Amino acid sequence: MASIWRYRVTWTGMPGSPGVSTFYFNALPGPTEAGAIKTFFTTCATSLPNTLTLGFESTSDELSDADGELLGTGNVGTITPLNGSSASGYPAPAGLAVSWLTNSVAGGHRVRGRTFLVPICNQYEANGTLISTYLATVTGAAATLVIAIGGKFVVWHRPKFGPKPDKTTPRPLLATGSSHLVTASSVPDKVAVLRSRRD
Repeated sequence: MASIWRYRVTWTGMPGSPGVSTFYFNALPGPTEAGAIKTFFTTCATSLPNTLTLGFESTSDELSDADGELLGTGNVGTITPLNGSSASGYPAPAGLAVSWLTNSVAGGHRVRGRTFLVPICNQYEANGTLISTYLATVTGAAATLVIAIGGKFVVWHRPKFGPKPDKTTPRPLLATGSSHLVTASSVPDKVAVLRSRRD
């Protein structure tokens, strides 16, 4: 079992809000890590709606990667909110997804994480893919983030629980979770549809 630290960015001001983007670390993140996450979103903000506000939490929760149990809370520092800057119309559930890559396999699958940038405005080709210049911008921002917080940035492979036997008995833990270091990123050239704002 290892400790991981959960850091959240909240999304408000668009259909389906509030939403959240969650990042995990193998040590308590501080202003450097939170600032790097804000820089990532700032680079992408030219195509985020100007009604949208991203809020950066000043604390981070410590969890057990084995079962998700809350272990404690630490101070990250204050990061000012960020607003999107595009006044263009947009499809509310559509945008893109950044994949965070690891060198690990767990449960028979490669361990990867994702961060959704949804919605984005005015960045779609006639064939339904993403405009290449914006794709390059986000790809570069993601790679820069991995470098900036490398060594701490992890993907959490979540534990698997069985059904709750009754109202008073906890769900049985069928398979423990684990955490894996992010080594690279990729941004597929395709539109992502976000069904839940809790991703």
